[in-house]
Amino acid sequence: MRAAPDPAVTRLRTLAPFVGCTELELRFIARRSSLHRASPGAILTREGISGNEFGVILEGVAVVRQGNVEVARLGRGDVFGEISVLD
Repeated sequence: MRAAPDPAVTRLRTLAPFVGCTELELRFIARRSSLHRASPGAILTREGISGNEFGVILEGVAVVRQGNVEVARLGRGDVFGEISVLD
């Protein structure tokens, strides 16, 4: 009997940043991931604050601001925090 597919791996497989990953790589990423649900208007990160998380938008929209100016909108499959992980 086959094990049921891991929903986290299934979800990752559909996102642009991970389409080239192998099954083994997707399982590795999924084991180190957690799902975070943010309320509308919640602040996910702040400019200039050192972080240690990499985020992927699964659904909805996140607004990116520099000061009070909107500079981008992130949607499904878009990422944020990748530079803080590299630092």
